[in-house]
Amino acid sequence: MPDEPRSRIGRSLPAGDSSAKAKGLTRFLEDITLPGMLHAKMVFPGRPHALVKRVSLARALSVSGVAAIATAESVPGRNRVGVVMDDQPLFAGERVRYEADCVAIVAADCLEVAESAASLVDIDYEDLPPVLTIDQARSSSAPHIHDEGNLAVEHTVATGDVAKGESESAWVVEEVLWSPVQEHAYMETLGALAIPSADGSMEMHVSGQCPFYVRDAVATCLGILQSQVRVLQLPIGGGFGGKEDVPSELSARVAVLAAITGRPVKIVLTREEDVAYSSKRHPMQLCYRMGCGRDGRIKFADIEIRADVGAYATLSPIVLFRSAVHAAGPYEIPNVRIKAYGFYTNSPPKGAMRGFGTPQVAFACESMIDHLARCAGIDPLEMRLRNALKAGSRTASGQVLDESVGFGETLARAGSLLGSHSDRFKPRKVGKDVIRARGIASMFYGVSLGAIGRALDRGTAKVGITADGSVSVFIGCTDMGQGAHAVIAQIAAEALGIEPDNVTVNLVDTDAVADSGPTVASRTTVMSGNAVLDACAKIKAQILEVASSVLGGPAVYDQTGSLIINPRTGRGVAPADMIRECSSRGLDLTATGIYVPPECSVDRQTGQGKAYYVYSFATDIAEVEVDTATGKVEVTGLTAIHDSGRIINPLTASSQVEGGVAQGIGLALREKYQVEGGRVSSGDLSTYLVPTALDVCDNMRVEFIECLSPDGPYGAKGLGEPAIIPVAAAIANAVSNALDVRVTALPIEPDWIVTSRQSLGR
Repeated sequence: MPDEPRSRIGRSLPAGDSSAKAKGLTRFLEDITLPGMLHAKMVFPGRPHALVKRVSLARALSVSGVAAIATAESVPGRNRVGVVMDDQPLFAGERVRYEADCVAIVAADCLEVAESAASLVDIDYEDLPPVLTIDQARSSSAPHIHDEGNLAVEHTVATGDVAKGESESAWVVEEVLWSPVQEHAYMETLGALAIPSADGSMEMHVSGQCPFYVRDAVATCLGILQSQVRVLQLPIGGGFGGKEDVPSELSARVAVLAAITGRPVKIVLTREEDVAYSSKRHPMQLCYRMGCGRDGRIKFADIEIRADVGAYATLSPIVLFRSAVHAAGPYEIPNVRIKAYGFYTNSPPKGAMRGFGTPQVAFACESMIDHLARCAGIDPLEMRLRNALKAGSRTASGQVLDESVGFGETLARAGSLLGSHSDRFKPRKVGKDVIRARGIASMFYGVSLGAIGRALDRGTAKVGITADGSVSVFIGCTDMGQGAHAVIAQIAAEALGIEPDNVTVNLVDTDAVADSGPTVASRTTVMSGNAVLDACAKIKAQILEVASSVLGGPAVYDQTGSLIINPRTGRGVAPADMIRECSSRGLDLTATGIYVPPECSVDRQTGQGKAYYVYSFATDIAEVEVDTATGKVEVTGLTAIHDSGRIINPLTASSQVEGGVAQGIGLALREKYQVEGGRVSSGDLSTYLVPTALDVCDNMRVEFIECLSPDGPYGAKGLGEPAIIPVAAAIANAVSNALDVRVTALPIEPDWIVTSRQSLGR
């Protein structure tokens, strides 16, 4: 728990925009209309794999109200938008690699005309054999989706001697598990608005997580300088990672149209377009072998991860690095061999989604931990306690954890809630066909971008005091509904000794603040928070100089940060009064802050090294009721215990976890992304079933173990991604306990439950 209470840190405050959103007053991209604005509609091939033989625009251009149509030949700069690998064209010119691979984009006076004209773009295709599964992509006889082959990504994490570990094991378990595609299902679909200027510069208004990605992509595709592109972040109706990579593509396409026409151009996708086009969570085939000694100590883990990256790699190299680093879980295992492979298929690209490749491996690893516990006759919680990472432990990637390791505390708290009775995970019948059982799962998560994303891992901020004494803050990371602005306001307020109500945190403007990297990997509180502290420290030095003149001697902030005092005389003055005094003297209380996290690096051949500078930990307990006659699973209770360092704002932090639980329930039980012949057949929210309020358990408990990180603002770590990671794993283990059959694939479908019970004669 915190060792020194602070007046503004640890206070529950609502997100600043929550009231406006609840009242319907927030203006999203859909609400923006500008004079002369054109509406855009993309042209999709509607087939998974084909050569583009001929494109004719004549019929579409003849439609009244059509202003322009852009194709690969229209791009004035480079026709490329790959985020990590240079494998993705802005417009598919010669070949389409999935059904929504954009071939052209139409701009017209109104949306209806744009839609009509898009349907009249004539394209001749030569269909190619599609590659639709991981197993097909791995085959030596499979068609090549890209010239280099179908293997897009490969990572290794290896230490010790797996054969030696197996020889020392009393029990060895082996399983192949499957984790599915997951759709982001954000409330606001993807979109972008481009506004051209006469001097050739471009202003972008974007609902996206990464404004600087957008700036760079637009500059590249238009062939102009980055300084000629200004990106203004709009309020975001949910992101969850889905608005990291794709907004750059949409922005660059409408920017090309805006450059051609000299008019503003807006695009907002329909739900069906968004589902077919946008990036998804990586589906994975997870091959696990693990063994433990008679004492329950895990001796080895031999793991192969096979992921479907879709038509283009986007963020897959970074996602699969994280999968590999976390595949052996938060456990001390001396002998580890992990291989992670990503394969191209003719399906939508797979990119960032909350958890970033970790929920999949957590599901598999935590299932295997339970499996080993059963074989060894050890309680599942006790199995985790015996192998848990702790201060001084070495991870599978060879990193020694020397600080902020709260995993053991999350397990201990879980134990106190579960009780000490020996049958705490045993199933019990509560009806003719209804079985109730508990499951437990844990996770760890490297905060920020880590060794592989080191070049982008930084935070910047601009803090300024206005004439009325209030504070204006710009940061380079976005608030997509997670309450980041409330947390940043509290950090700035604590640093300056004022109330959070006097701090305004602005939406990102790339002209106002330097590149802070992407808003992903649970990094905003740490990166932006520390950058704000750096800026505030510079401003405080100016404030103290003025305070010294007012108080007649050297001035300092007191221990609470709420008063500036002269220690010799005891005289004091409120920081807010000194801020106003500085303003009255005409001082420019504006400063830029920057933060770069501690150095991280790994050996790319072995994956050994410092993968991330610090880790968050969590343990979840799920209680389920399984109706073996109908196959229905109801989550009747879920307790989430998180170590995310100091909790700056308990209200928004709890909300993050509650939202993560809802998404985790969807991953475990509800959400099934269906594709038939390379075409998405679950294209809207009536066929792709996300959890509703009725599907999320009423009995939800969120607790925090505050194991402070010396590198985080006031000891904070990250929470947004960890919130979802152990949820599906805990639910799957609970269902496994109820049925006495291991769940090996998500989502857990009713037919599987009924069949499993029937096959056992129960």
